[in-house]
Amino acid sequence: MYADALPARLSAIAAGTRLGDAPAVVSAAHTLAGTSGQLGHPEVASICREIAADARRGVMAHARVVQLQELALAV
Repeated sequence: MYADALPARLSAIAAGTRLGDAPAVVSAAHTLAGTSGQLGHPEVASICREIAADARRGVMAHARVVQLQELALAV
């Protein structure tokens, strides 16, 4: 299920970042962070938490999103 849901979660984070939709980024990144942490993917969880924290401050961290996408491909 995690692998099936991952592309949609990554897409939601990337789209929210592109659109400057901080609440959407926070929500999607927070959800993916929780799931990733529970399923043994701490690196993905960590960067998702960083993306969510940035978005809460109004920062759309495009470079972190790219890093997340690359990291998630290795999962």
